[in-house]
Amino acid sequence: MPIKQLPVGSIRDLLNLVSSPSPTFVHLTVISRAEPMLLGIGIDILSLSRLEGLIGRRGGDALARRICCPRELEEFRGKPERTIKDEVRFLSTR
Repeated sequence: MPIKQLPVGSIRDLLNLVSSPSPTFVHLTVISRAEPMLLGIGIDILSLSRLEGLIGRRGGDALARRICCPRELEEFRGKPERTIKDEVRFLSTR
């Protein structure tokens, strides 16, 4: 699925997308100058059922190692009795 880029003038559109009930991820790109300047905004949409299937087949720990930073991985592993739904909920927001 391609990343949708919105111009800076459509922040209101971005807020509408983020507050929608479908899962979304927001990526902001900023270049370093004397004053930071926003280059673009990307929205990633994830199919929770596909993520649940992946976790069911390969395990949440394998996916967590690939997509989480060390602090997030420690938090993920710190929950001893987690269900697949718990893993989907945690990993879908990373």
